[in-house]
Amino acid sequence: MFKKNKKSVCNIYDSRYESMWNLLMANKRGLEDKVEKTYIQNICINLYPEGPDKEKAIKDSNNAKHSLLCAIGSYECMKMELENFYKKNREKFEKCINWEPKQFIDSHKLIEICIKNLIKGV
Repeated sequence: MFKKNKKSVCNIYDSRYESMWNLLMANKRGLEDKVEKTYIQNICINLYPEGPDKEKAIKDSNNAKHSLLCAIGSYECMKMELENFYKKNREKFEKCINWEPKQFIDSHKLIEICIKNLIKGV
């Protein structure tokens, strides 16, 4: 006789939280990339003499700053949503019960760490 395999039931709260977690991780990486790009572009402006190249570098830098601000807003919004979901549904989690959203730092601190690492060459 064959034994019936017990199917594990998918916990929708774990699934949703894990999805939110992964999306926030992707946003974190995107924010880090935008910090690096903006930082480098701002430094490069001073390398150009006055003229069209410098004007283009300034325009690119302003675009990068705008993109960075959008990434900050997205990261902070997703972080807040993750924290709220965790607070509201923590007792319903099985797999994700110890996935504390406090592991994600505020965007301002994240940016400071990124800049520090860029300066150190990490």
